[in-house]
Amino acid sequence: AAIFIPIGIAVFVANDSAVDLEFTYTSSDRVCTPQNNDAIFKYVVNNVTTKMGCAFTVAFDIDKEMEAPIYMYYKLTNFYQNHRRFAKSRSDKQLAGDIVSSGSMEDAAPLINPGEYFDATGTSLSVNGAGTTYGNMVYNPAGLVAWSMFNDSFALYSINGTNRALICNASNFDKTSNEPITQMGCHKKGIAWSTDVSAKYKTPSFNDQQWTARRSLYGAAPLTTDNDYLMNGWYASEPGHEVPVTTDEDFMVWMRTASLPTFRKLYRVIDVNLPPGKYHMDIIEQYDTSSFDGDKAFALATVSWAGGKNNFLAIAYIVVGGIVLLAGIIFFIVHKICADRSQQAIEQLMQEMK
Repeated sequence: AAIFIPIGIAVFVANDSAVDLEFTYTSSDRVCTPQNNDAIFKYVVNNVTTKMGCAFTVAFDIDKEMEAPIYMYYKLTNFYQNHRRFAKSRSDKQLAGDIVSSGSMEDAAPLINPGEYFDATGTSLSVNGAGTTYGNMVYNPAGLVAWSMFNDSFALYSINGTNRALICNASNFDKTSNEPITQMGCHKKGIAWSTDVSAKYKTPSFNDQQWTARRSLYGAAPLTTDNDYLMNGWYASEPGHEVPVTTDEDFMVWMRTASLPTFRKLYRVIDVNLPPGKYHMDIIEQYDTSSFDGDKAFALATVSWAGGKNNFLAIAYIVVGGIVLLAGIIFFIVHKICADRSQQAIEQLMQEMK
């Protein structure tokens, strides 16, 4: 008790210095889907225009100064990344930069070959002057985990009267170097595990059979093709749905599947203090949660020496310490009562023996 209760109090005080703000930006009366959107993006393929994307601003106040580093997260609910078939739908060997054949990553089906999901693997196209079909090409990265990558984007502004000052445009980062395209008050490089960056995720080994994100994003020469989806780095028959860049740390964070259906994932780290005041988060929505009836949120959080704001550990220490203290008091009282009676019984027995 003498150890647990002071530790619990110390953790509780440390947690009080941490700040955690969370804002849900989905609602039943405003759902952004391919069929219901603001047409932020328009893609034309074969003379057919596909409209996607919604713009939304969340206005919020910060009541207590948040000191850098401040961690920006996105949150999803009711998304079971821990489902066995979902978690296995990938090829770690392919992600490490090796060329892997379709037959060597069966777990990634039906997102191994372009058109496989739509039963259109026989679709013909030209790649670097040679004719081929979807069935001869391989998605890189393949699998459902990569295909379902979160793709909403956020921009944080501070508000002073009618003026808005940009703090962090989270989409304004290079997907290969993960460095900001223009300097601002946040960073992306370092949000993924260092082992993921150094060993697990590498630039693909390009050949004419690899269906990847736009190769210019990797600093490689682009393909010559008559297929709009391949040219733009989109999934086949899905205008605007970009194939992830394997060196993108956002992708690496997404690929570390969560163990629970409600989870947060680190998105950016803000490098400047956020004083009390009014703020706006501009959100471009593309990620459709209607199919799994989930919600989306973003969070801003700071940490203390005890970690993020979570009073569970402090309460656990105090409760356990309190139980031990109470038990000690009870045992002491019982000992005093029983010890006196035992002593009297022993003295009476010795007198009788005399």
